Formats: sequence, structure tokens, C-alpha cells
Amino acid sequence: MAMLSAVYSGQPNERYLVTGGYYSVDEIMRNLSEASGQPVPNKKLPRFAVRLWAMIQNIVGRIKGQKPFLPGDMVRVMLSRQWFDASKAAQGLKTSYRPLKDTIKDTVQWYQKNGYIRDV
Repeated sequence: MAMLSAVYSGQPNERYLVTGGYYSVDEIMRNLSEASGQPVPNKKLPRFAVRLWAMIQNIVGRIKGQKPFLPGDMVRVMLSRQWFDASKAAQGLKTSYRPLKDTIKDTVQWYQKNGYIRDV
């Protein structure tokens, strides 16, 4: 809906960052843990190892003609520690976003219901 609001209600020549907010990987993992009942992994890969893994996945994907499991661009954004402010879109487009916690909970339940992950 926010994208349609931008088209129909946005100001000419303006750009809007349409996002529900900034969430760290740690915060996302905590929410996934709560929704799934699975513990948060207690070991973290160093940042350079994640970048290296993504680079290898991208090369393998190109060779095989497949999309990488975790695209390099996504890894760069996740590791950039940049904060995004979507208040301009929320105010200018008069839009609101569903809480991340609810979205993650419903997503985990859908995956469980459809047999992609086991029930806890």
C-alpha cells in the first residue's frame, strides 16, 4: 500500500524510503527465536568471513547460473550498520507498517504449517 501511496499521494520529485524501520540482525534473530521456539545461535561469524562466504556464493551462483543463497549486496547492507529513517514516508504518505514481530511470527507459522520447518 505504501508504494501505491507514493504514486498517488507523494510529492512530485520526492523520494520515500518505504520501510517499517531499522532492525539489527541481532534483533531479527531474537524475534525469530521467540516465534520459532529455537534458540538464537550463540556463535557469530566474523564480518570478514560473512563477506567472504557471500563472495564465494556469488561466484558459484554465476558459474552454475543460479541465484546465490545470500546475495553480496544484501550482505553489504546487513553489515553496513546504517540506520534508515522512514519517518518522511510515514508522515508524507500517511502510511503505517505492521510490527516486525507479528510479521515474523506469522511467517514462521506459515512455514511450519506448510512443512518447510518442523513444529516446535
